[in-house]
Amino acid sequence: MADVTDDLLWLDTGLPTTFDRTSDTILGLQLSATAGESITAADIIVAYDDSGSTKVRKANASISGRQEVVGVATTGGIADATINVAFQGGAMVAVKFGSAPAAASNGSPVYLDTTSGQATLTAPSGASDVIFRIGRLYGADGADTTPTVILDLQYIAKLGA
Repeated sequence: MADVTDDLLWLDTGLPTTFDRTSDTILGLQLSATAGESITAADIIVAYDDSGSTKVRKANASISGRQEVVGVATTGGIADATINVAFQGGAMVAVKFGSAPAAASNGSPVYLDTTSGQATLTAPSGASDVIFRIGRLYGADGADTTPTVILDLQYIAKLGA
């Protein structure tokens, strides 16, 4: 059996990981990371190099350098605060949407939005957007803008490339 670290690229960065399960949410393996900007729990994030330090910031399907999702923040903080990030496939985490998805949408694919840190049920379609699947909607009720999503991070395509 292969060592689990063979499939977890971010473990090689030296960022500490933890495993957590709370009530109905399974957070799975998490990274502790330094926020490069103000981040709230449920924001979709990317990692980047800040003068030799690895930091995280909100992902955005239409902004170069913010399109390669590494996970979803499970805690928030201001710039330079330490936050936790769920990244393991199968983890069940709250994910931020611009508006509350309907319960009838449960099971639908969830994509990175063109609004920083947010998800959408519609794949982006702009000329230079990236289609990045976050996972599958699980806990929508039509009222909550941070429903549970089962993580399955997958880069699909860069449009116009």
